[in-house]
Amino acid sequence: MEIITIQSNTKVYAYTNQNAPVVSELTPGEMIQIDPKSKKSSWLKVYFPDGKYGYIIPDPSIIYHEEGNLQLGIIAGSIAAIISAILWATITLITHYQFGIMAIGVGFLVGKSISHFGKGDSRAFQISGAVLALL
Repeated sequence: MEIITIQSNTKVYAYTNQNAPVVSELTPGEMIQIDPKSKKSSWLKVYFPDGKYGYIIPDPSIIYHEEGNLQLGIIAGSIAAIISAILWATITLITHYQFGIMAIGVGFLVGKSISHFGKGDSRAFQISGAVLALL
């Protein structure tokens, strides 16, 4: 399943026809699960928490959220943290000066690695990035 965020009032139809009965209406900001296979058609199949489903006409303003892979994000973030720490230590040893700005660079690289490889934007991804950057 994939999750979307609705950006405008959207009618949910019983089947893929605008003359079908309207079973619900979604409001802006509401998040709902969709069948990813339906993204290729002119109607999106949406699933309600109670297991019922319906169909909506996709609006260009809909925000699609990919399901992330937290484990892959943590692995990539850990690798970025290790490489950044080694680079920081090497520069400090060579120059005999510790550049504080590099801490920001480490945090940035770790965060970007988790975001890019984990493909997630939930609180768990954010916390993982913060913890890895601090280690």
